[in-house]
Amino acid sequence: MKEENISTDIFTGCYAAEEAFYSAAVMEDIIHIATHGFSYSVLDALKTKYLGDSYDDTDPLIRNGLKMAGCNTMTPGKFHTSNGYMTAKEISQLDLSSA
Repeated sequence: MKEENISTDIFTGCYAAEEAFYSAAVMEDIIHIATHGFSYSVLDALKTKYLGDSYDDTDPLIRNGLKMAGCNTMTPGKFHTSNGYMTAKEISQLDLSSA
């Protein structure tokens, strides 16, 4: 990227949380994410309750996604916008048309 004079922003550690992705996603041309993903079966999702009781564990868009910085420090079942888990459903609802 540097050889082509393309400016880059690198987010690591605590700066690689969901909020950083949400703010970068709306204004960046290229987004590269190097993180871990998750994919829970219905049974595993029912056992872990990582998103709490108020979500449909049978929805594959809720059971799959990315683990961002901070996901290992969040309390399971305490779902909020920045819980460290970016579900496929959350990602599918973003406007990534500029990327």
